Order: sequence, then C-alpha cells, then structure tokens
Amino acid sequence: GYQIGCSNRLGALYFLGSGVPQDYAKAFQLLRWAYDRVPTNNWGAYYLGACYAYGYGTQQDYTLARKFLEMVNWNSRDAFYLLGYLYARGLGGPEDIPKGVEYLQKAGDHADARKELKN
Repeated sequence: GYQIGCSNRLGALYFLGSGVPQDYAKAFQLLRWAYDRVPTNNWGAYYLGACYAYGYGTQQDYTLARKFLEMVNWNSRDAFYLLGYLYARGLGGPEDIPKGVEYLQKAGDHADARKELKN
C-alpha cells in the first residue's frame, strides 16, 4: 500500500516539477508502476492520461490517453479539457463532437478549453 501511494505522489511531483526538477520520464515510470500493480487505483489517472496525450515520458498514444482520462472521477478542469479535445478531434477513438463540447464546457474557465470551444 505505502509503495503505491508513495510512487503516485512522487510521480505527481516529478510531473509538476514541485520540489524536484520536472522529469516526465520519471513521473511516467512511477505512475505507471503504481497503476500496473493496482489497476483499480485511479489516483494517477490524470497524470498518466496527460503523459500519453502529450507524449511526456512515453510514446504518445491517444487511445491510452482517453482510457486514463476517462478514469478521472473527480472535478479536474485539465482532465476535462484534454478529454474534450480528444473527443472533438477524434483522437484515440471515434470523433464525438457533442461529447467533446460537453467535456470542454465542464472544464469551466480553462483557457485552452475556451479556445477549443470556439473551434
């Protein structure tokens, strides 16, 4: 249990560059290690989704980005923006503009979501 929690938290710190130098490869390695041991644990889902969406620390993979971002079951403007973008553009799965717009609207005042909604 402690190893999973520590791995998730340390991975998030590396992702954000909070208290440590930003290092997406280390972040991805730690977050993926924790997920692979407890796949029902969605603590690092946003960070893993972002890593796959942007190719941070791993190969870019929109399908896996969608998978992890859809695991986020809390209010995350960043996750909503990314999901909206992926759905609206048909990245990682079928295009679904209404679903994309719905996620982009849920992102609230997220600047990139506002820009994407204009498209």
